[in-house]
Amino acid sequence: MNNHRNKFSRFLLGKGMYVALAVCLAGAGTAAWITLNSMNRSDPFAEAPQTELTQPQEDTNSSLSAQEPQTTPSQSEAAPVEQKQPDITKPESKPTDDSSASSSSGSSSGDTTASAGLSEPLVQSDKSLTLSFTLPLNTQVMAPFSGDQLVKNITLKEWRTHNGVDLKAEKGDMVKSACDGRVSAITFDPLWGTTVEIQSGDYVLTYCGLSQDLNVKLNDSIAMGEHIGSVDVIPCEAADGIHLHFMVENNDEYIDPLSLLSE
Repeated sequence: MNNHRNKFSRFLLGKGMYVALAVCLAGAGTAAWITLNSMNRSDPFAEAPQTELTQPQEDTNSSLSAQEPQTTPSQSEAAPVEQKQPDITKPESKPTDDSSASSSSGSSSGDTTASAGLSEPLVQSDKSLTLSFTLPLNTQVMAPFSGDQLVKNITLKEWRTHNGVDLKAEKGDMVKSACDGRVSAITFDPLWGTTVEIQSGDYVLTYCGLSQDLNVKLNDSIAMGEHIGSVDVIPCEAADGIHLHFMVENNDEYIDPLSLLSE
């Protein structure tokens, strides 16, 4: 027994000191680790990364929330477009009304054409006046109506249309009205001399080359066969001798006066 105790005491004095020192160091290390671990858990700076990680999440949420109003205006903008569609379709119903109006106007135009057809006998009645026309002078025709054909004017030495007929006469011969009508104009023309126009319905009769001493005044009513005035000189046709230049217009178009006598 004493030997064993001596060995153990020698062991403690020898290597036992190192074992005790190692145990002490291990215990100190363990205590230091526990202390550091507890300090890391209680350190407020250790939670900072967590808050930093949560902040981007809040930013993403805020960015998403910021993007949400951008989607709502597109929806709100789409809504008015759908509301405008009924407004666009409304005018389309109007052409149907216009078409009915056009059809009514077409019917009214048809009525006007029908009424125009009814008024045709009135035009024929004006045309019947042509049967009562007579020549202003019972003399020879010196130059006929040329229409669109050009003829040589000896006095003016140029080619031009002859819009009437030339009736041979002597200076001072009395000119009579070819139809009933009203004196619509009295003028003195450097080429045609003194001229008298008589309106009869759609016809205008012009007597050229009269003397200034006339038997009628402006706006006088005149009957067929009544005297208008006497024959004088026509300056632009002086080379053809003394005659009466007689023209007839129907609806602003020159016609052959002799054609009225042939009906």
